[in-house]
Amino acid sequence: MYQKILHLFLCFVSIYNFSQLKKDSIVFIGEKISEESYSPPKIVNDTLKVVYLDYAIKVKYHILNKLRDNYDSDTIEFISFDHYGDFNFTKPKYVLLSVKKTSDGSFYLPKYEYKTVAKSIDGKWAFRGNDIRLDKELMSKVVFQPMLFEENFSYIIKSKKRLRKRFPKAYYKRENNKMVPIKGVYVDQLYK
Repeated sequence: MYQKILHLFLCFVSIYNFSQLKKDSIVFIGEKISEESYSPPKIVNDTLKVVYLDYAIKVKYHILNKLRDNYDSDTIEFISFDHYGDFNFTKPKYVLLSVKKTSDGSFYLPKYEYKTVAKSIDGKWAFRGNDIRLDKELMSKVVFQPMLFEENFSYIIKSKKRLRKRFPKAYYKRENNKMVPIKGVYVDQLYK
């Protein structure tokens, strides 16, 4: 019972967070320029001491495509926190990021608010395969279509156990020991 309640709560939070992306965030497709470790300032006063349990980095991104026209520069610098220090959003060449502004004017990336994107051969930004992993309601509104991408891209198969779940045949084809996306969704279908 506890797991079902927790699952419903997490689904609600996911839907709420996605709906908030359009309202109060700077949403863009970017390419990483730089990354450096970051130590948040210590907050200490007579009654409060803040201890950060997450790893932190400061990153700078080149903005390739703005999905909301609420930021003037073509670069942005922000802070990100991660429980394990993986910062997976920094690994792909291109990502869709949803950055928020703090009260002091700096920017931060809420945890896990990113999606990997690529350019299709027709020059449009798109999500490969089923990488977008949205809630069921949004997934039912999205139209996946056959798509090829500019850069040759594939996922190396590490575990056959996860293969069917992670790479459904509807979205990927198997070539040797890799899964290649064959369908995608244009970014502008979700961000209009």
